[in-house]
Amino acid sequence: MVYLVNLGNNVLAEGLMQIIREDDAEVVLLSNHGTAPSYNPDVVIFDSFHDVCELKGKYPEAKFLFMDPGLQDMEIACLLLCHQVNGIIAPNTNLLKFGKALRVVLDGEVWVDQANLKAMQCNGLSLPKGGGFKGLSNQDMRIVALVVQGHKNKDIATGMCLSESTVKSHISRIYKKLNVKNRAQLATLSSGEMLPLPLPPPL
Repeated sequence: MVYLVNLGNNVLAEGLMQIIREDDAEVVLLSNHGTAPSYNPDVVIFDSFHDVCELKGKYPEAKFLFMDPGLQDMEIACLLLCHQVNGIIAPNTNLLKFGKALRVVLDGEVWVDQANLKAMQCNGLSLPKGGGFKGLSNQDMRIVALVVQGHKNKDIATGMCLSESTVKSHISRIYKKLNVKNRAQLATLSSGEMLPLPLPPPL
């Protein structure tokens, strides 16, 4: 088992390495300058100092566990929904729970601390049922992009040469797929650079 530790806090990174090594696992510390591409980690442990897209590009087969420095609930939801991060854990988590989180992630399941999970549920968000944004078709992604830009269903239908009822059906299915309830939540999940949406067709 190979773990890649990529944290901005060197003290935390070194401590984490010592903890994981107690289970006879191989641990690699990734510096800010990167590491040799020969590594093929099973789990990458990273924080907000590092680009999740870049890491997932380098290690496409790895599971990803994010050390949460105190992100907002919507930002955590973006990591889970948009980037398919396998786990979110707080730096002050006790060792027993941390070990459990690693096992859950390695088994292919999603780990979220109870506090973050409750906060997300209070905001009407839940874990994706199957692939997040990656499970949407190109047409659905275009619709998401237009919704985020503030276009109404009628305008989207006209711009994409679809009926308004078809657009409404697409949007309902997108909401269900992403476990969001409205345009505002969809826009939040798609905000900033968290989700690179394709350019929509001209209206």
